[in-house]
Amino acid sequence: MWGWVITALLILWIDLASGIIDIQQIPQYAVTQRSITLSITGITGRIVYFYWFKGPDTSSQYHILTYIPTDSSPLLTGPQFMSRISTFPNGSLLISDLIIMDQGNYIVKVQTEKSAEQAFIHLAVYEPVIKPVITASPTHIHEHDAVTLTCVSDNAETIIWSTYSFNISAGNRTITFSNIKRSDAGEYLCEAGNLVSKSSSDIYTLTVLYTPECSPYSYAAIIMGIISGTVLGTILIISVTYLLYRRLVLPVRKGQRGPSSDRQDPCATYDKVLDLDNVQKSKEESSYKDLQVKSEGAESKTTEMKF
Repeated sequence: MWGWVITALLILWIDLASGIIDIQQIPQYAVTQRSITLSITGITGRIVYFYWFKGPDTSSQYHILTYIPTDSSPLLTGPQFMSRISTFPNGSLLISDLIIMDQGNYIVKVQTEKSAEQAFIHLAVYEPVIKPVITASPTHIHEHDAVTLTCVSDNAETIIWSTYSFNISAGNRTITFSNIKRSDAGEYLCEAGNLVSKSSSDIYTLTVLYTPECSPYSYAAIIMGIISGTVLGTILIISVTYLLYRRLVLPVRKGQRGPSSDRQDPCATYDKVLDLDNVQKSKEESSYKDLQVKSEGAESKTTEMKF
């Protein structure tokens, strides 16, 4: 007897299980600007009619449409119906040109010749990620600065960096350098993604500015080089100036003064004055000597006359 009871229960369970319907998304993920089909599976028997609702329950305010295959006008629309929505006799619902507002709860009620069934699905609508961009703060990076690299992208659920770092944030959106070094310079790239798309950024080249390190000997060499260069430069300037003076200035001055014979030499004039004085003195001395001779001659004659 127990065998008959178990067999009857098994048959009943098979009948109930065969009447359980489900909703599947085709494709698996709904993406904006694309289409999604909510396909009903598990229906047994001929469909008499079915209802679709968008909302938390099957109240009339959430009614999308009713479809009665045997009617001449099988489609009846409700408050949630849109022109982008269409249906098929097998109970499936098609939504075209998806937008974010299309996501939500969808309920279907199917009446067959054997039973009435109901199924529920939550539709999530995704947007493709926007191409990420890497930004740096500050923009001009010097060695030992605190620097943050950020991967910026809309609609991204995950961020992956091409360069591993211990200072990546929990959401992978930023890399932080508390004391950046020259060895941190290089190329960085990040990839943004969600369930429906991925996109990679352009390569960002991180440049770290730094001051070259110099030893005391290097400083001394630099100072000596500066001094030597200054001295050599001064000598060069003086030499060039002198040569330019000899070649350009002196000829011009000589041309302005005229021939050398026409110039008035103060020393020559002075010598001429001295010569004139000497000549005058010579004449005076000669005259004086002539007078003395004449005087002596006269005295001689007087003496001769006395004897």
